[in-house]
Amino acid sequence: MKHLLVPVDGSENACRAAAFAASIARKLGAKVTLIHVYDAPTAAAMGLAHQSKEHIDRAMHEVSRGSFERAKAEMGGFEPSTHVAIGHPDREIVAYARAEATDLIVMGSRGMSVLQGVLLGSVSDRVVRQAPCPVTIVH
Repeated sequence: MKHLLVPVDGSENACRAAAFAASIARKLGAKVTLIHVYDAPTAAAMGLAHQSKEHIDRAMHEVSRGSFERAKAEMGGFEPSTHVAIGHPDREIVAYARAEATDLIVMGSRGMSVLQGVLLGSVSDRVVRQAPCPVTIVH
């Protein structure tokens, strides 16, 4: 394994997944990418659809910074790369894993949006079904 992908949203489970991925990556000499995905309807509600690309990029990176910082704090000094996307979280995670030839996705069992997970099925469940690589779910 050379590349691990960790979706983060600021939740406790995502932070535990980041810590677990860092421990694996240290042992294997692998790299880790943290990915934060803005849900498309949330981005539309924030009014991003009518903004310039520069404004959208700045807003996305500003809001994702908290999720990245929380995850990095749990990784014990391990320095991951980061990626920010906008869209449906499961689709964006799977698309990134495919495009970057990710060897393993490590993610929390439930993120910040518990209600959304109950109504639509959890992001982690959909990623497990669609992923081009193994997925480890951390509780």
